[in-house]
Amino acid sequence: MKLAATLVLLALVSTLASSAPVSHRRRTGLRKRTCRQRPTSSSATPTPSTFPSSISASPTVPASSSTASPASSSTASPSPTAELGSKWDWRGETPARAVNLGNIFLPEAWMGLPSTIDSSTYAGDYWSQCSGRSDACTAEFESVWKDSITAEDVKWMKDNGINMVRLPFGYWAFIGTKGDEPYPTSPLQKENIRRIVELCAEQGIYVLLDVHGLPGSQNGWEHSGHHEDVAGLFEHPELYFDRGVATVKAVADFVVQELSPLARSYISGIQNGNEMEPHKAGDSAAVLAIKIKTLKDFALACYEHTSVINATLVFSDGYLGAGAWADTFTAAHDVAMDFHRYWSFVTKDVTDASFASDLVALADDIANSPVPWFVGEWSVARKSKEPLTDEQFKNTYQSQQALWLSAAGSAMWAFDGQQGKEWNFRKAVESGLVDPSKPFDVSSASQDVLAEVRKWFPKCHFDGCGQ
Repeated sequence: MKLAATLVLLALVSTLASSAPVSHRRRTGLRKRTCRQRPTSSSATPTPSTFPSSISASPTVPASSSTASPASSSTASPSPTAELGSKWDWRGETPARAVNLGNIFLPEAWMGLPSTIDSSTYAGDYWSQCSGRSDACTAEFESVWKDSITAEDVKWMKDNGINMVRLPFGYWAFIGTKGDEPYPTSPLQKENIRRIVELCAEQGIYVLLDVHGLPGSQNGWEHSGHHEDVAGLFEHPELYFDRGVATVKAVADFVVQELSPLARSYISGIQNGNEMEPHKAGDSAAVLAIKIKTLKDFALACYEHTSVINATLVFSDGYLGAGAWADTFTAAHDVAMDFHRYWSFVTKDVTDASFASDLVALADDIANSPVPWFVGEWSVARKSKEPLTDEQFKNTYQSQQALWLSAAGSAMWAFDGQQGKEWNFRKAVESGLVDPSKPFDVSSASQDVLAEVRKWFPKCHFDGCGQ
């Protein structure tokens, strides 16, 4: 039976790899256990519990690994009109209308570098830029940590329909580094993560805390911190598995020990890793099966630390799809699945028809997922010889939102930066191509996509859609 299950899983992986548009975020052209014992079986699901109405500052969470800094909840001064938030319901009627706050705590040069760095001499990834010069690297980036998101930015997001942000950061902000790992470990990183969460909470905006870079890297790509085409979590779990779980535990401790009650109430979840990639070219079926088991074991281990504080675990699907996780999580567990889809990194030009066809093919999978399906990254960019017309831009934006917001919601990559409006929510709004006063506008969306949404989501939110 175990062999049969493995073969079924591998067949699913093969089908997804061969038929789906490439969804990895290779935007630059680069490809690239101290907390508990590892589970003995990925098929053993965690025991579900009753979910309280908000994240708990449980006295059972050990305080030894994290101590509130002077800039912690004791000195927070929330808006006098702010009210505590209810626990975000990933299965509820309100979808996440979110943006990613990228390029702050984990740099991506294509989105812009701080003025302290000459872009012509940037070393290509965070690891290389900081190697042998961690203190100098801290000085180069600390202005980004302190200045990137202001109260005015958060107010702008609120005024333009955003109800959640996804906040990416690296493990080094929470558990430090080992050996020759050169990343900055300045406490300013965590202090400013706290600052941003507090600002969002004051405006009633929820925050998904996203461990975007794990020890050893979860995918070997630049946006994990180190571009070397080696996913250390899966190639060397004996070195990195426990440290990855320790990172998630440290984030959970931070939530209950260092955030104000207001900010804590606006944490929508903790993500245990971004675009986790167990697949490696040349792996045998047996090796791939072991890596997929590591992926699931890792999610289970992290769930123990998110569930104890009543925070939702948002787990990377590992490019497997929801069906492959049926032996790990069910609808009874406090989880959501993070799924990314881009149409800019495919080999052929994307037409209006092929784009719509891809979305139609996804609709039934999303609707029938046993866990909430959250599209944690997407953009309006499409591979094409010509720039998108204004009407194509609106079609691409609205068609995706018609589907994503009918499920658990989505987070566009990204909020702001030097990149164009296809990758930049603020610029898209300022261009007039996205009307934030009409978050459920589908007037330019594909009729084929809308028909599929009506079929699978009879209670969707869009005007004239399934009501």
